[in-house]
Amino acid sequence: MLEKHHAELRTAAKALATKQQQQKVEDAQPETVTGPIVSLSSPTAQRALVFQEVKALLAQGYSSRAIARQLKIGRNSVNRYRNFEQYPAKSRPESQQSTVLPFKEYLAKRWQEGERNIKQLWRELKKQSYSGSVGSVYRFFENIPKDADIVPLPELEPGRRSGEKLDTEEGSISTQQE
Repeated sequence: MLEKHHAELRTAAKALATKQQQQKVEDAQPETVTGPIVSLSSPTAQRALVFQEVKALLAQGYSSRAIARQLKIGRNSVNRYRNFEQYPAKSRPESQQSTVLPFKEYLAKRWQEGERNIKQLWRELKKQSYSGSVGSVYRFFENIPKDADIVPLPELEPGRRSGEKLDTEEGSISTQQE
C-alpha cells in the first residue's frame, strides 16, 4: 500500500522541507529595517542612508547575504561598505575645458553672418585645425535659439557646458542660476 502512495509522500516531504527552509530565511531577516527610501532628494542621500543601514545590520551580526537580500542591494556593495568607517564620497573627475572655446570669436562672427548649420560650422573649424567632434560644437550652441543674433558669444567657465540661454525680453545672453 505504501508503494502506491510513494510519489505522493515524496512530494509532501519536499513541500514540507521547502516551507521549513523559507521559515528559517524569514526568521534570519531583520524585521525593523526596510529597503532604501526612494523619495530622498538625491541619489547620494539614498546611498548614504543605505550605507548607514548596512553598518547597523553588520553591527547586529547579520550576514552580508541577508543584508543584501533585505536592502535589495548587491552583496559586493555590502562587502565594500564593510571596509569603510564612514560613507565614502563619490569622486568626481576633473573638469575639462571645451575644445570649442578657442574658436568662439570665429563662431560668433559666422553666427552673426547668418550661418545656422552647426555641421557646416564644424567643417569650417576643422579647416582651422579644430580637432574636436561635431558633438562639441552642437553642445556649444545647444541653448542658443537658431533665430538669436548673438554678439559676442557668452564667456563660458572652463570645464562647464554651455548653461546660457537667450533672455528673450532683453535680447541678451544670461547665465542660468543653478
